[in-house]
Amino acid sequence: MENLISSKYLTKAAVLETLEISERNLENIVREQKFPPGVKIGKKLYWSREVLEMWLEAQFVKQLDFKTFSRRSMSRLNRH
Repeated sequence: MENLISSKYLTKAAVLETLEISERNLENIVREQKFPPGVKIGKKLYWSREVLEMWLEAQFVKQLDFKTFSRRSMSRLNRH
């Protein structure tokens, strides 16, 4: 069972390490519903690797939607 859990799911410590955030920060973003809550199995919390990857992708969608660059400033960036 441990191998199944470790291959598909991340512990709280692994999530903290992956996101490079503190435990308090994780608790805050979960409470604010900006990050999915963990699932308690026994005494530990786990997050699906798939859900974490989906959450990360959603963060980058915001970056891709960033439209404050004008065509002029983009053309200057492309020349360098």
